[in-house]
Amino acid sequence: MEEDRFENLPVLFSRLDTKKDHWASGLPTDTIKDKYSAVGKMGLINSITRKWLESGAKESPEEMIDYIMSFITLF
Repeated sequence: MEEDRFENLPVLFSRLDTKKDHWASGLPTDTIKDKYSAVGKMGLINSITRKWLESGAKESPEEMIDYIMSFITLF
């Protein structure tokens, strides 16, 4: 049962990376704000994903990707 919890993790990270790369490709990273906003967003992704796994990963990877992306696109 414990292993089932982590079965979708590679799918989640792969899809998140694809969406993140597509979204970030149009952003400049020349300023301090841009640089540290990216770090903050990656921290947010890590924290939400960790909590998702700790709570049993009941939501589908697609639901989590949409949820995380809704936060990332806010700032």
